[in-house]
Amino acid sequence: TEAPRPFTADTSLPTPAYDLRVYPNPTTDQVRLYLPQQEVGAAPGWSLYNLQGQLLSQGVFTEATSTTVDLTTLPPANYLLRLQDAEGSHLSSTSIIKQ
Repeated sequence: TEAPRPFTADTSLPTPAYDLRVYPNPTTDQVRLYLPQQEVGAAPGWSLYNLQGQLLSQGVFTEATSTTVDLTTLPPANYLLRLQDAEGSHLSSTSIIKQ
């Protein structure tokens, strides 16, 4: 029998670290999403999910480096915000707390 081969991973590809800022967080109505530099190219998109994984809202950055997400119609809870590029590839995630 042949000896098992060790698992190897290609670590040569860098993992991007996008400096996505969300404020105010916690919030009662709206949050501002801010990318200090346009790090992801053309108009990155965002998606907002509840903790059950249901898509609640989505959009794209309306300005070069920032946009506003309206949470006024959502109940107080924790939410997950996902940042993606134009092809839908995941770039960054963060949590948002609505009070």
